[in-house]
Amino acid sequence: MSLTWASWCHWPKLSQNSELWPRGVGQRVGQGSRDKWTVRELIQPKSAAPPIRFERTTFALGKRCSILLSYGGRDLKLEIGGTVSRLAPKIKPRRRGDCAVVSRTPLRHARARMKPRNAPRQIPKKKRRPGVTETAVIAKLQDVRTQRGPFRALTQALIADLLTEYTPAEPLVEIGAGDGQLCSLLPQPASMDRVFTEPTALGVKRFLEIHPDEVVKRAPAEALPFGDGQVGCVIGLCVLDVVKDGAAVARECARVLKPGGVFIHLLDMSADPLAPILQLQASRLLVIPNVFSDPCEAAFPEDMFVAPIAEMAQLAQILDRHRHPFAAALRKYVALYQAVPFSAAAAASAFAQLADDPKAKVLLRDVLKAAGQLATPAERAQLARFQGHPVSAAKYFESRLLGWFSPELGFRVELSGMLARWEVQADASAVTGSVSSTKKYLSIAAGHVRHLAEPPPHLLNPALPVASVGVSWREQSVFVFVARKVD
Repeated sequence: MSLTWASWCHWPKLSQNSELWPRGVGQRVGQGSRDKWTVRELIQPKSAAPPIRFERTTFALGKRCSILLSYGGRDLKLEIGGTVSRLAPKIKPRRRGDCAVVSRTPLRHARARMKPRNAPRQIPKKKRRPGVTETAVIAKLQDVRTQRGPFRALTQALIADLLTEYTPAEPLVEIGAGDGQLCSLLPQPASMDRVFTEPTALGVKRFLEIHPDEVVKRAPAEALPFGDGQVGCVIGLCVLDVVKDGAAVARECARVLKPGGVFIHLLDMSADPLAPILQLQASRLLVIPNVFSDPCEAAFPEDMFVAPIAEMAQLAQILDRHRHPFAAALRKYVALYQAVPFSAAAAASAFAQLADDPKAKVLLRDVLKAAGQLATPAERAQLARFQGHPVSAAKYFESRLLGWFSPELGFRVELSGMLARWEVQADASAVTGSVSSTKKYLSIAAGHVRHLAEPPPHLLNPALPVASVGVSWREQSVFVFVARKVD
């Protein structure tokens, strides 16, 4: 922004008492003492015999200042009437010989070099806003934090035992730190140097809000900010099941790990269903939550039920023919697997919505049973050959880890399986005499939760003392994968 301001007299007639002041004063200019006014140019009058040289280049806004001019070998001090903040910005001089050109510059840019008058205006960069995906991931982490809450002590004990048994060298690096949930579960105080990495800016911000004293770097798991052989342990919590290129992460871990260093991955929540759904749909198979049996009956929780797409479409037609209220929902679910092109993300999202809603799973089981009862004899004969069976997303994830961390990359797998922990607590009703909830058993196995009145027949840990009276039981089973860099 440039201003012109005129004097009451011509430059050749300037004297020590001349006032430099524009006509029509009274309009306030500037934002206070944070602004500075810089004289850029002094226009010489045509009739001036001796040259006029400007001596003082700046004066503060909001203060009574003076300007020094050199005219004919004499220094002229021009007093500014009032304060500089009352300069009028749009006053045109009567003649070019009666003015000087002034520009306003913020104080923080006072040392910046003056730009040309006709320079293009620079548009300030907008602040980056978190994307929809980043915001959704952070919101999901809040739900996961709540789900992990009752099993916090069991998870801490498990991680402490793993770090003690496999004695990783320093430093310890976490990949996909998110909002710092694994950091909260690590042994405190820190017994080794550790660095946390997170690929999203919003995740780094949330991490530092919760753990301001920790070191966190923004970096994806595929490109860690470390040199070759500088890391003693790489650890992750529910990370590799959601990355796009697990093989690239394995290669990066092989690069940064020292000889003898270890890679540890823990999966205490449900594995991401995207990869198994994509592979199963290619075989014309559809995936729904396992609503027909207890997923914890197997060593790896069988949380998925796989069936041919054609048979599930037939069940939807039977329900539609009898105008069942759930027919449209089932038909829409099957249509996701029949769509061309197939969207694995949409199918995985629909599966997750069903798996996270206990009431929806019960309704799905009842609807599928109703479809069998409503079928004609010929249809029942076809449904008798129903080839559905349960599968485990965690087991599928294990097969992918074994392929990524292969001997060709210099890894030796030292542990791969489900590790269970349990604890028994005194029931609050037995101590206080109050009436507590009838559900005293709580367990979680790779994300599958059971909340029951008594311990079920299939326990996560056979050593659980189920005969105890006046207590509540908690069990946890976590899929743990440990691979060591041998060369």
